[in-house]
Amino acid sequence: GYLAYSITSISGSSDYYVGSTVAYQNEIKISQLGVSAETLETYGAVSENTVKEMAIGAREKFGSDIGVATTGLAGPTGGSEHLPVGTIWIGYSDKNQTIAKKLLLGSDRDINIKITAIALLNFIRQTLGKND
Repeated sequence: GYLAYSITSISGSSDYYVGSTVAYQNEIKISQLGVSAETLETYGAVSENTVKEMAIGAREKFGSDIGVATTGLAGPTGGSEHLPVGTIWIGYSDKNQTIAKKLLLGSDRDINIKITAIALLNFIRQTLGKND
Protein backbone atom coordinates (compact mmCIF):
# COMPACT_ATOMS: atom_id res chain seq x y z
CA GLY A 1 0.00 0.00 0.00
CA TYR A 2 2.66 2.51 0.96
CA LEU A 3 4.70 1.66 -2.13
CA ALA A 4 1.66 2.35 -4.34
CA TYR A 5 1.09 5.62 -2.50
CA SER A 6 4.76 6.58 -2.95
CA ILE A 7 4.59 6.01 -6.69
CA THR A 8 1.15 7.45 -7.38
CA SER A 9 1.71 10.59 -5.32
CA ILE A 10 3.76 11.83 -8.29
CA SER A 11 1.73 13.58 -10.97
CA GLY A 12 1.83 11.66 -14.24
CA SER A 13 2.44 8.29 -12.60
CA SER A 14 -0.43 6.84 -14.62
CA ASP A 15 1.99 6.90 -17.57
CA TYR A 16 3.97 4.03 -16.01
CA TYR A 17 2.07 2.66 -13.00
CA VAL A 18 -0.46 -0.05 -13.86
CA GLY A 19 -1.85 -1.10 -10.49
CA SER A 20 -1.31 -3.16 -7.38
CA THR A 21 -2.69 -5.78 -5.06
CA VAL A 22 -2.30 -5.72 -1.31
CA ALA A 23 -2.13 -9.46 -0.65
CA TYR A 24 -2.09 -9.49 3.13
CA GLN A 25 -3.51 -12.96 3.72
CA ASN A 26 -2.09 -16.17 2.25
CA GLU A 27 -5.37 -16.91 0.47
CA ILE A 28 -5.02 -13.64 -1.47
CA LYS A 29 -1.38 -14.39 -2.27
CA ILE A 30 -2.60 -17.65 -3.79
CA SER A 31 -5.75 -16.46 -5.59
CA GLN A 32 -4.60 -13.03 -6.78
CA LEU A 33 -0.85 -13.45 -7.30
CA GLY A 34 -0.51 -17.14 -8.07
CA VAL A 35 1.73 -18.04 -5.14
CA SER A 36 1.60 -21.80 -4.70
CA ALA A 37 0.17 -23.22 -1.50
CA GLU A 38 3.18 -25.56 -1.44
CA THR A 39 5.57 -22.59 -1.37
CA LEU A 40 3.68 -21.06 1.54
CA GLU A 41 3.60 -24.37 3.42
CA THR A 42 7.27 -25.15 2.77
CA TYR A 43 8.90 -21.73 3.11
CA GLY A 44 6.27 -19.54 4.77
CA ALA A 45 4.75 -16.22 3.76
CA VAL A 46 7.90 -14.31 4.74
CA SER A 47 10.45 -15.92 2.46
CA GLU A 48 12.50 -15.44 -0.66
CA ASN A 49 10.47 -18.02 -2.57
CA THR A 50 7.16 -16.39 -1.69
CA VAL A 51 8.22 -12.84 -2.59
CA LYS A 52 9.60 -14.03 -5.92
CA GLU A 53 6.32 -15.76 -6.77
CA MET A 54 4.44 -12.62 -5.70
CA ALA A 55 6.57 -10.43 -7.99
CA ILE A 56 6.07 -12.80 -10.94
CA GLY A 57 2.35 -12.95 -10.20
CA ALA A 58 2.05 -9.16 -10.06
CA ARG A 59 3.84 -8.78 -13.40
CA GLU A 60 1.65 -11.41 -15.02
CA LYS A 61 -1.62 -10.20 -13.45
CA PHE A 62 -1.15 -6.63 -14.62
CA GLY A 63 0.62 -7.43 -17.90
CA SER A 64 3.41 -5.05 -16.94
CA ASP A 65 7.09 -5.01 -17.82
CA ILE A 66 8.08 -5.45 -14.19
CA GLY A 67 6.42 -6.72 -11.05
CA VAL A 68 7.51 -6.05 -7.51
CA ALA A 69 6.44 -7.38 -4.15
CA THR A 70 7.08 -7.18 -0.45
CA THR A 71 6.35 -9.57 2.37
CA GLY A 72 7.46 -9.40 5.96
CA LEU A 73 6.91 -8.78 9.61
CA ALA A 74 6.56 -5.04 10.04
CA GLY A 75 5.91 -5.35 13.77
CA PRO A 76 5.77 -4.58 16.52
CA THR A 77 4.39 -8.09 17.15
CA GLY A 78 4.33 -11.35 15.25
CA GLY A 79 7.96 -12.34 15.18
CA SER A 80 9.77 -15.38 16.51
CA GLU A 81 13.35 -16.33 17.29
CA HIS A 82 13.65 -17.88 13.83
CA LEU A 83 11.84 -15.01 12.05
CA PRO A 84 12.15 -11.78 14.03
CA VAL A 85 10.04 -8.66 13.62
CA GLY A 86 11.65 -6.45 10.99
CA THR A 87 12.38 -9.34 8.62
CA ILE A 88 11.22 -8.14 5.20
CA TRP A 89 11.69 -9.60 1.72
CA ILE A 90 11.46 -7.43 -1.39
CA GLY A 91 11.19 -8.91 -4.87
CA TYR A 92 11.55 -7.79 -8.47
CA SER A 93 10.60 -9.62 -11.66
CA ASP A 94 10.97 -8.77 -15.34
CA LYS A 95 11.02 -10.95 -18.46
CA ASN A 96 14.70 -11.84 -17.88
CA GLN A 97 15.03 -12.29 -14.14
CA THR A 98 13.34 -12.58 -10.78
CA ILE A 99 15.42 -11.53 -7.79
CA ALA A 100 14.87 -10.88 -4.11
CA LYS A 101 16.60 -9.17 -1.24
CA LYS A 102 16.20 -9.63 2.49
CA LEU A 103 15.97 -6.64 4.81
CA LEU A 104 16.51 -6.85 8.55
CA LEU A 105 14.88 -3.81 10.12
CA GLY A 106 13.79 -2.82 13.62
CA SER A 107 10.49 -3.18 15.46
CA ASP A 108 8.80 0.14 14.61
CA ARG A 109 5.97 -0.68 12.19
CA ASP A 110 5.63 2.76 10.60
CA ILE A 111 9.36 3.10 10.02
CA ASN A 112 9.59 -0.45 8.64
CA ILE A 113 6.79 0.22 6.15
CA LYS A 114 8.45 3.42 4.91
CA ILE A 115 11.95 1.92 4.74
CA THR A 116 10.58 -1.07 2.83
CA ALA A 117 9.00 1.18 0.19
CA ILE A 118 12.19 3.23 -0.15
CA ALA A 119 14.33 0.09 -0.35
CA LEU A 120 12.09 -1.40 -3.04
CA LEU A 121 12.09 1.79 -5.09
CA ASN A 122 15.88 1.81 -4.87
CA PHE A 123 15.99 -1.90 -5.77
CA ILE A 124 13.93 -1.15 -8.88
CA ARG A 125 16.23 1.76 -9.79
CA GLN A 126 19.38 -0.33 -9.34
CA THR A 127 17.98 -3.30 -11.27
CA LEU A 128 16.67 -1.21 -14.15
CA GLY A 129 20.04 0.59 -14.28
CA LYS A 130 21.81 -2.74 -14.82
CA ASN A 131 19.55 -3.50 -17.78
CA ASP A 132 20.57 -0.37 -19.71
